[in-house]
Amino acid sequence: MQGKSIAAFMCLAQICALATHSSYAALMPVFIGDWGLSNAQAGWIQGAQAIGYLIGVPFLGAATDRIDARRIYMLSSLVGIGAALGFAGTAEGFWSAIGWRFLTGLGDAGLYMPGLRAINDRVSGGERSRVIVAYTATYSFGVAASFLLAGFVAEGFGWRATFLVTAAGPALAGAIAFLALKPKAPAGVGDRRPVWLQFRAVFANRPVMGYVLAYAWHSYELNAYRAWLVAYMTFLAAQAAAQGQAVLAPTLVAAAATLCGLPASILGNELALSIGRRRLIARVMAMGVGVALVIGCFGTVLPYWVVVPLVMLYALVIAADSGSLTAGTVAAARPEVQGATLALQSAIATTHSFFGPLLCGLALDLGGGRDSPLAWGYCFAVIGLGSVMGLVLLRLMRPKAAAPAG
Repeated sequence: MQGKSIAAFMCLAQICALATHSSYAALMPVFIGDWGLSNAQAGWIQGAQAIGYLIGVPFLGAATDRIDARRIYMLSSLVGIGAALGFAGTAEGFWSAIGWRFLTGLGDAGLYMPGLRAINDRVSGGERSRVIVAYTATYSFGVAASFLLAGFVAEGFGWRATFLVTAAGPALAGAIAFLALKPKAPAGVGDRRPVWLQFRAVFANRPVMGYVLAYAWHSYELNAYRAWLVAYMTFLAAQAAAQGQAVLAPTLVAAAATLCGLPASILGNELALSIGRRRLIARVMAMGVGVALVIGCFGTVLPYWVVVPLVMLYALVIAADSGSLTAGTVAAARPEVQGATLALQSAIATTHSFFGPLLCGLALDLGGGRDSPLAWGYCFAVIGLGSVMGLVLLRLMRPKAAAPAG
């Protein structure tokens, strides 16, 4: 099977695998009401998914330097199935929800980056960069579909049915990987040193770490935004409806905003090929700071139909550098520790992804709760911090200029 065909099938597999990804975030207001959660507790449950990912990805990602990523991918799909079914059948409150979302993150750890590595080992030449960006961009489509599916099923059949239905996603993903990928040993010789020594070699690679740290704060911003977007749009929709304005379902807005990431990432990468990756990323992050400040300062006082396009614009801006950051990491990585490099990137990014939703929840509580415009101002200031830090670290971690000869 040709490289582009393999990539197409793995993009489809990723969409299926992500069916369970946003089930909780899409229904967060329901769980807050039904289980009596505080905003911080709701953020912790979302963060548990990131913790599971964080614990799993250093080992599963680095293992792709030695084990065919196809095997890791298929086994991890079984974990995703079990996590969704377990949540559907036994989640009753804060602690049980945390446990199952932790397991969801653990399954995700063996799907996204190993899927990327499976493609990278089977695609070569000039098409590799575009294929990698297409795969990372498809992530946004999968998350958007997860929002839509969760809202649609829950509205008609309840939240437990949502998790039952989405369990089919990882099952389909594993089946696609089994059929589309032929067994293949990892590309390159592989680094046989212990994982922590492989990571030390990655830390010593300054160009890689520039992309890794910028990607981490990008992930912080993206995950925080997606985790609280439904709750934010629910607040705005209630205000608008009380004034007699027509509104859209919050999950529909969140899905549409998330879907913006697909073209944004691809177009961002094409632009990066023209003006340079670092320049593109810096400009996008600067725009992110501005849009976050506008939404945070004025979003709760502007008309509903003005805020909706702003929400879409912010989603476009956040996603525009996603593919370029990952492609930059892959291009700068040493071949023998490529799996470890991607694993480290995911681990650091997931740490930041965990704190994003949690800090937003704390900011909302500090500002007076989800019914307070001031609280949402605090929340978007916390979200926009991702672009600020990414911009600063990308500049600080630039490759050192070569010393002049003589």
